[in-house]
Amino acid sequence: EAKKEAVRQKAAGALTANSRLGTLRRVFAGWRDMPKEVELSGAVGIYVFGGFGGPRTPSQVERLNVAGRTWELLPRMPRERCTAAAACVGSWIYVLGGICGREHLDSVDRFNPGTGRWEPVREMGERRGYLAATAGENAVFAVGGFNGAGRLSSTERLDPATGGWTRLPLMNTRRQCAAAAWLSGRLYVAGGDDGRGSLDSVELYNPHAERWDVLPSMRQKRSGAAALAVRGCLYVIGGSDGEPVNTGEQFDPEGQTWTGLPEMKVPRDGLGAALVSDSIFVLGGHDGVLRQRSVERMSAQAARWEEFVAPTVSRNFAAVTVGPC
Repeated sequence: EAKKEAVRQKAAGALTANSRLGTLRRVFAGWRDMPKEVELSGAVGIYVFGGFGGPRTPSQVERLNVAGRTWELLPRMPRERCTAAAACVGSWIYVLGGICGREHLDSVDRFNPGTGRWEPVREMGERRGYLAATAGENAVFAVGGFNGAGRLSSTERLDPATGGWTRLPLMNTRRQCAAAAWLSGRLYVAGGDDGRGSLDSVELYNPHAERWDVLPSMRQKRSGAAALAVRGCLYVIGGSDGEPVNTGEQFDPEGQTWTGLPEMKVPRDGLGAALVSDSIFVLGGHDGVLRQRSVERMSAQAARWEEFVAPTVSRNFAAVTVGPC
């Protein structure tokens, strides 16, 4: 009987492993087959702005040339920014808010990678540290954050053509350290911290209906995570549920379901993430002991994380986005 039970448990374990492997294969098969949300023409790079690190890190800018597998230093930001957010529209990269010393910022600067020039943009309607940002429909969205007195449920949209900010309806939940992404004409916001702890809640803004809808909660609470739109699905990676995590999950808008992703090699709270071609990159963050300098990449073909060339400094809560080289 003991031998039969051992055989049964071994078979059950194999079925569970095969089921998980099958799920991951279906996830990444869908990733390869579905159309991309955003296409940038020409060479692209991953840009990293400021963040916590060394004494010179808060104003430092680095760019990863993915094809060349090289990092380079770029002109520094006009002012130091930690916990800022970044988004790219056209040939400009916008860096929003953050904190400088004890000051929570409402200022915005934009950077032109082609000329290496920085210039100021009209201030946001609120001061926002630990905010999230993303780009969609040729606009930049600033989401939630902390203004020095409390967490924010407010969101605003920048029209780069006019330079004007428009206030949007309030989210259902106050959030700092949330993750945001633009997917299929909708703004998704996941997780964050409402002042009582990390959140697993997710909501979606429909710009045509001008309202926020609550979506199924994530499998895990996450504050300081990163979000990406990947082939028609929302990916939320890393963050903290009280301790930094190395997990990620994928939301399918059609099925309204969450599916787990392969685990990163190290936990990352306050990480950055970017999608280039068929690969997801994660970088920086805090593992609970040290700030991370490492970079990991997961491709659709491999469906696992592998180490990639690292930048010059360790940092967390930097502003990260993809832009033209």
